Amino acid sequence: MKMLMKKIAFITIIAFAAIAVGTTLVKGKTSETRAALSGDGAKLYRTNCASCHGADGSGNTPIGKKLGAKPLRQARGDVAGVIKNGRGKMPGFGKRLNDSQIQELVQYIRSM
Repeated sequence: MKMLMKKIAFITIIAFAAIAVGTTLVKGKTSETRAALSGDGAKLYRTNCASCHGADGSGNTPIGKKLGAKPLRQARGDVAGVIKNGRGKMPGFGKRLNDSQIQELVQYIRSM
């Protein structure tokens, strides 16, 4: 009986620790990350990026293949700058999207 009580106490402690860590991680998210994960970044992506880069960011769409769209899973460096100003055949979106929306897109792309 003593051994069973110890196991129950140990499992309870582990469960509370897991909840505490999970709560801390969620509270620690930036507002941009929360927005991207809540759907704002996803919606902006579907509206502005998916036609070329694809729903999965692979660039494997007819338009993406024609234009040589890069896979977004490999996006490095100044992603916000590329979205804002464009690069190669990709147009800039700085006149269509504000800085906050661009950051939401960056967070969404990095979460892919």
